Formats: sequence, C-alpha cells, structure tokens
Amino acid sequence: EDDYHLYFLQISSTRPNLTEERLRKAEKRMKRVRIHQMLQIIWMHIDCRQQLCTEAASEALRLIWCSVPDAYISFKEIKRAFPGIFRAEELKNIYDFYAKAVGEFSESVQPRSLQHLCRSIIRSALRENQIWIPEGLRQTCLQNQFNRF
Repeated sequence: EDDYHLYFLQISSTRPNLTEERLRKAEKRMKRVRIHQMLQIIWMHIDCRQQLCTEAASEALRLIWCSVPDAYISFKEIKRAFPGIFRAEELKNIYDFYAKAVGEFSESVQPRSLQHLCRSIIRSALRENQIWIPEGLRQTCLQNQFNRF
C-alpha cells in the first residue's frame, strides 16, 4: 500500500497530469493490485532512464515477474489504465521496456502457463515453510525443468 502511493508520487512529480482523480478512475476500471504493478513498471522505466541502469532494472523486472503468478500486463491494459497521461510513443517505450524484460508481448490479458503457476505455488509453499528454495527444490525430486526456475 505504501509503495502504491510512493510510486504515484514519484511518477506524478514528472507527469503532472497523473492525478489522484485519474488514478481513482483507473481503479474503477481494474483492480488496484494491477494498477500497482503498472505503476511499478512505469517508475522503473522512468528511474532507470534517469540513472542509466537499464540492464539492471530490466533484470530486476524479469525476476519480479518470474516470481508472481499474475498474468502479464498487456499493452491494451496499460493504455486503458492511463489514458491521456503519457504520449503514445512514451507509453510504447514503457511497454517495450517491460515486454523485453519479461520476454513477453501480450496483446490481451491471458493467464500464465500451468507450469509457471505450479512453480509459483511450489516456491510460495517452500517460502512459507522457511525452506531455502534451491535445496527445497532438490528435495522435491521434481524434473529438472521445474528446478531451473
């Protein structure tokens, strides 16, 4: 919750037309957690361009999205969430940064693969039981394709 507001403040300081009113309108169209994910992507893009750390930010974004079961953000979804806040070219650059990092360009929102969802659930269960992930995965005797994730 604090991150949500922090991302909003950081982005709105560089994009004054991102207002609380516009954010509330977006929250009526989609879930707040989804908007939070988009704000995180937008802030990472803005910040990494200012700090010239695109590769590190891209890798961080990839790791974040490898660890969550949520559907990838689609280009239509991000356009719908923030109409009139970013120029079309800027929004495309933000989305391209995200799509390149996660290795997925999605036209529409689709669930993640069953394999990815299983990996997320296994990792979550290991974390909840305070089992270190590499060792815990070896103990499960799963196929190597699951261990590599």
